[in-house]
Amino acid sequence: MKKTIIALVVMFVCYLVNLWLGLAVTLAAIIYLVIKNLPSIYALLGTRAYASNNIHTALNWYRKALATHRAGNQIKINYAMTLLRTGDPEKAEEEFDSIINSSTASDADKRSARQYRCMAYIKQGLADKAMSEAKELFAEAKTTITYGIMGYFMQLVDTPDDELLALCEEAYDYNSNDRDIIDNLIVALIRNNQLTRAAELAEELRENHPSFVEAFYHSAMIELKLGNKEEARKHLAHTPECRRSYLTTVSEEEIALLAKEAE
Repeated sequence: MKKTIIALVVMFVCYLVNLWLGLAVTLAAIIYLVIKNLPSIYALLGTRAYASNNIHTALNWYRKALATHRAGNQIKINYAMTLLRTGDPEKAEEEFDSIINSSTASDADKRSARQYRCMAYIKQGLADKAMSEAKELFAEAKTTITYGIMGYFMQLVDTPDDELLALCEEAYDYNSNDRDIIDNLIVALIRNNQLTRAAELAEELRENHPSFVEAFYHSAMIELKLGNKEEARKHLAHTPECRRSYLTTVSEEEIALLAKEAE
């Protein structure tokens, strides 16, 4: 009987030891995975904070990710884009440059950084530099992003209306679902006085992107050109609800001026 009790005690102790060892191994594995993926975790928290419009918190999470010195280039690009969206194009350019000049970054990451750096140039008033690099990127590969950039940049320089429309039509044929490509085509159609089709595309854009301020602004512009002031006012009434960022292509002054025209 005594031997049986001792054996049971030994078995119970072994069970506890194995249980604690198992828990320790599991805990160690969890800690390892957390530490390994810490940059991605910080970046995810930064993305969520930005989505909630907590800009300062978002930037701090991204800085924590970079401080680990293990953040991948995509995290660095997302951090730079957050800087750009929140009004710091100079710092964003520095971050993009660090990827472009890196000996270890992939060609895809460098290309992505170059594309977004164009927007940093624009926001610093360096339109010629931005357009030059945009043309280089477009010559290298025609993609949704390069079509979107070219369509927008061509609006900012002295591009003939028919040339702008031709590029935007080509972009739309390439990807008719991209928000920025559709918006660029709407602008080109307005410039070429093709208001019926512009109105159709603007309606589609409003329905699919109800927080996109450009969609309502350009819809109001179309209605004003058609002489429909009341409809223009209805579209402009939605603009306060729309989300803005430093990259928004329509200014508050432009919206106010259009609203005055619609009075």
